[in-house]
Amino acid sequence: MKATPKTDEVINVLEQAVTVINLMEHNIREIEKADIPTDEAKDVINVYQSNLDYCHSCKVTAKDVYDEYWEICLNVDSLPKCAKAMAVRFENVGIPVWVCDPHSDYIKQISNKIWRMEQQGVITKSQASDLMCLFDLLAKWVMVWVFRVQNILKEMGVEPLPILTDKSEETGDETKNKPTPLPEVLNTNEAKSILQKAINAGFCDANYQWGKTKALLAYFADRVSEYLELGKGEYDGKAKTSWKPFESLFGISGLSGAKRDYQKTGTLPDGYKDVDTLFE
Repeated sequence: MKATPKTDEVINVLEQAVTVINLMEHNIREIEKADIPTDEAKDVINVYQSNLDYCHSCKVTAKDVYDEYWEICLNVDSLPKCAKAMAVRFENVGIPVWVCDPHSDYIKQISNKIWRMEQQGVITKSQASDLMCLFDLLAKWVMVWVFRVQNILKEMGVEPLPILTDKSEETGDETKNKPTPLPEVLNTNEAKSILQKAINAGFCDANYQWGKTKALLAYFADRVSEYLELGKGEYDGKAKTSWKPFESLFGISGLSGAKRDYQKTGTLPDGYKDVDTLFE
């Protein structure tokens, strides 16, 4: 088959865009565990903006791809073969099926994780908005090309082949259904009882995704650590707080710093009374 530079260009840009949108969950984890989450979020935003600009720099049109395949076909009889070859090339990009479903559970999952970081004070509202907007725009750019390719195949008289993969959607479901392992010191009946109360009260979900502020998580961890006597040693006449098990379980670092921050204000975080009721 002859060279297809226009198709090659589109596929290269699509591969880059798909790689970036599939990395959003990884990027969220990197932001949450960074020493300065807002700086990490800024870097991620810059990467997504750069990739969106790269997508927009691609000036290839659907007509360009359509004409390219008409030119390489020797005759009408060879058209189905050329069309199927094109479909396979786009299928090999590994475009996730959720890009064509605005109501996808995977997109909702990403949105919830991004806005949860904002609610916890990990990133700013502006950064959360930028992350979600750029993720959405990249996914929509990919979606537009999915529809374009499917329309091209119809124009060529060939039933469109599937060019989407369920891989990312399945991965999201597996992650969602996989139980989060408890750190050893929290894998006791007493600890699990408190954690279940926290779930029932709406502080977090069954996978320990914290739904309140980071300051309140620090207060919760401090109370649980003291209640279960997890800390070793004393500071100012009080047992030290064991932060690591809670940072590991909830996937949020810097809890000791969050406690220092609210202590500086002289007030306890909003919702502390609700946390206190878990120990009554």
